[in-house]
Amino acid sequence: ALPICEACKKAGLQFAYHNHSNEFDPVEDTTPFDHILNHTDPQLVKMELDLGWTAKAGKDPVKLFSEHKGRFPLWHIKDFNADFTKITEVGAGSIDFKRVFDHARDSGMRYFFLEQDGPPDPLVNVTNGLHNLQRMLD
Repeated sequence: ALPICEACKKAGLQFAYHNHSNEFDPVEDTTPFDHILNHTDPQLVKMELDLGWTAKAGKDPVKLFSEHKGRFPLWHIKDFNADFTKITEVGAGSIDFKRVFDHARDSGMRYFFLEQDGPPDPLVNVTNGLHNLQRMLD
């Protein structure tokens, strides 16, 4: 096990790794994301899955949940436009959050964070994103 993960456990903390899209880029016969999941102790290393970056990389979070049940207690809710060139308000983009939330139990999700990067009016954009997410999940 990684010493930092053991130190976190001893301190009563859970180590979690937050992804971007580049962790899904191939390196030799795997990806950094798969390497982390397949070569770390599931009790010591959890994932803070950024749904936006995961979708941009062309990966299906529901499939990841099925393959690695319980490893994803934290989610970042971020949305992208249809061609993944621009981050947009949650619910105004291309990601089917309802489908992902339908599999929250498999993922082990305990908390999620609505994340809004870069638009001109962040408070308005976060508020709109939260309302959009609530409508999607009702």
